[in-house]
This record gives sequence, C-alpha cells and structure tokens, in this order.
Amino acid sequence: MSSEAAVSAAVPATIPAAVYQVLGAFRCAMLKYDHLSAARIKASGLTVQQYALLVLIAGRGAEAPSIGEAAQELMLSHNSAVELSQRAQKAGLLVRRNDPQLARRTLLSLSAEGAARLDAATRQLVGELGQERLELQSSLIRWRTLLDSGGFGSAFQRPPALPTAPQLRVGLAGRDARPLLWNLLQLHLHGQSLYHPMDVGADGQYPYPGFERYWRGKAYQPYLIEVGARPAGFLLLHHPAPGTTDLHELSLLPRFQGQGVGRGVMTQLFGLFPGCWSVEYNHRNPGIHAFWKRMLHGLDVESEREPASGVFLSAKQFGKDRRIEFSVPLPL
Repeated sequence: MSSEAAVSAAVPATIPAAVYQVLGAFRCAMLKYDHLSAARIKASGLTVQQYALLVLIAGRGAEAPSIGEAAQELMLSHNSAVELSQRAQKAGLLVRRNDPQLARRTLLSLSAEGAARLDAATRQLVGELGQERLELQSSLIRWRTLLDSGGFGSAFQRPPALPTAPQLRVGLAGRDARPLLWNLLQLHLHGQSLYHPMDVGADGQYPYPGFERYWRGKAYQPYLIEVGARPAGFLLLHHPAPGTTDLHELSLLPRFQGQGVGRGVMTQLFGLFPGCWSVEYNHRNPGIHAFWKRMLHGLDVESEREPASGVFLSAKQFGKDRRIEFSVPLPL
C-alpha cells in the first residue's frame, strides 16, 4: 500500500459513533452557551473575568473571599488575581481591604455599583439565554446518562457485577406502596421529559392515565426495586396473554445507575417470565438504547425473527419510540 493510500484510508474509531454524537452535542451546547454569555457580559460593560470574580464574591455572602481564594477558584495565578482585583476596584466594582486578623491578607467585597451591575448582567443572562441553557442542560444529562449506562462499546465496557441477592430485591408492590411508586414515577417522567415533551397538571404533577390498573387483577403488575432495603426504582408490567410480557416502564434512581442493578433486575424478571417480551423506549435516549443493546446481548436471548436493522435484534420505529421484541427461552 502506498503512503498516500495509507493516509487516506479511513481508520474506524473504537468508540461507537453514537457516543461521539452525544459528546459532540454536549460540547457544542457548552461552547455556544459560553460564547453567547460572554457576548452578553461584555455588552453589559464587564469583562468575563470581572463577572466571574463578582459572582464569586457575591456567592460568599458576608464572608469576603481573599485574593488567594479568588485565584484558586478562578484558576488564576496569584499575581493575575491581584491585577484583576485592582482593575475591578479602579472601575468601582469592588472594595479591597486588609484582613483584620491577618494584615498581609486582602479581602474582597462588592461595592454598591458592582452589586448593581452584577445583578443587571445576571438578569440579562437569565432572561435571554433560556433556550441555550435548556439545550446545555439536556445535552449534559444525555451525556451523563450514556456514561452511567456503560454505552461505550467494547472499547471500555466492563460487565458490571450483579448485586448479590440480599442487596437486590424485586418484588410485587402492594397497594400500601402505591404512594411510593407514584413519587418514583414522577421522578421518572421528569427525566423522560427531556426526550418526550410533556406538561404537568394543575397540581404540578405529571399525569399518568391508567396508573390504578396495575393494582387491579393479574394482567398488570407493579414491581418495586430495592437495593439494601432502600427504594431504587420500579417496573410496570403487562401480561396481555400467557407467556407474553410488555414492559411499560423501567426506572432506576440515578444513585443506582451504572452499577449493574438494571441488569440484575431484568435477569430476575427473565427468569420469572420466559416467553415473548416487548419493550418500547424513546430512540433519542442513548443511555437506554445502550442498556438494552448490552442487556440482550449479555443474556441467552433469542430473537423471534432476523434483525430488521444492523443495530440489534428486531427493531421497528414507531414515531419517536423504538420497539424491540424478543423471546426469552425457558430454562433447561
């Protein structure tokens, strides 16, 4: 192979492209917010470093920070922090004074003008960058979800150890546990609202029609997930026919994600309910996609038919949701 051919040959990345898409979206959102906020700060008559210094001082309240502390927080050298504070004092933004308990230590506090200009600049940032702030928050949560799910492919994946039986418990939730599951469901729906816009009702809660049916009859079943006797999540199942299970909801609190809990939960359920399974999730949620890809390839799961795509198993697109259908064989 010639040197030119070697240079032009595409070298595939070991980390999946989907991971770089989520990372790229997060970095672009971060850079966009940083650029636009810097422009608004400068338009208010402050420099970006001055604004950062004023925010630091205001956040300390009555406890004035020293120049040394400001240098550490703002990642500046001591001399740079001294010069920054001197320029800000000359501009009438802050007051420098000696620490009465340590004469060589200089403390910083806001002047009346500095407080007023800080408030004005902050109100402008909050009022004008709402959409950019939401985009940054959403992209950060997607990136964190992907990290917690272990969705980096074979390059970084290490199979998480399953929680031991005494630690992990998946049990039917009685009616006395209904208020707890409702609260967990609200947290779950709040997280899902990043991928599927939904509004809260007049009571400030997300509606969930049909929630009561999970405590009526045997076709619908609510399960509470506990780790070390602490609530960790929940599941909502539907059995439309013998040997058939639809997973309506699966949710884990962030504290228990990325630790093998979800894998342990589904391993138990597959043992309880072999047969045909159906799962739906929003295809824009990369963490959930990575979880199911890893989950189904890590178990002895047979697809009902040949994969419809090169992703995994049999998948169909239904609007904004992805539906996967698979069969779990009976234990030998």
